[in-house]
Amino acid sequence: MITETSFASSHHGFWHELLPMGESYIRSCNVELARFERPLASSSPAQVRGIVNELGFRLFSLCSREGSGPRSLTLDVVAREADSAREFIASFRQYGRGPLPQLNDDGLREGVALAERTRAFFSRAAPTDGTLVVGPSFPGCGWLSSCNGDALWSTTIYEIKAGDRSFRSTDVRQLLIYCALGFAAKLYELDRICLVNPRHGVYFSESLNDLCAALAGRPPTEVLSDIVEYISTAVGEYGSG
Repeated sequence: MITETSFASSHHGFWHELLPMGESYIRSCNVELARFERPLASSSPAQVRGIVNELGFRLFSLCSREGSGPRSLTLDVVAREADSAREFIASFRQYGRGPLPQLNDDGLREGVALAERTRAFFSRAAPTDGTLVVGPSFPGCGWLSSCNGDALWSTTIYEIKAGDRSFRSTDVRQLLIYCALGFAAKLYELDRICLVNPRHGVYFSESLNDLCAALAGRPPTEVLSDIVEYISTAVGEYGSG
């Protein structure tokens, strides 16, 4: 069993054949991003940026559940979530790379700012109908593990990428994986994807119909069915490379 992020960043032969226009599409998208906030100035060092990003999402999730604002959280709560974020990021690191440092006050404040900016996005740019669901769950299928997306509102699935980088084709693949799992399990009836970067203050949204047409020249039912069929086989035709 592998995770959805591992699948999105591997099995290159499968993805290239399924989505032949993937790389050119994401390059054009990065030129035409919508802006909801000015870029965030960062003072945190590069080695803790992943912890800060994870902290921002955890604080956003916490506030969404409790109906509060990130800036209203106590320092103890923020520090507790920072410890959890640090442990989570450390679990993905290779042995021998040394322990991750603790976040200082600047890192904690930056995490709060990212949570606030993510919250601002959903208050300004998200659909007016439906309810925000943070961490929607998707059942596993074949050799792909069960997983959780970042957020879902109405029929749109959101992926939040707070890194200091442009959006990548693997980000789009990850959203398509969620759509495929929802399609296979008859969950959510997703018809739109959205990538959000609260650090840069930009986002990109596309209907599933237009996305699949641009990436593959085919309708969503065919693209999603091909993903489901591929992960349902015992051994992928293209292997994991």
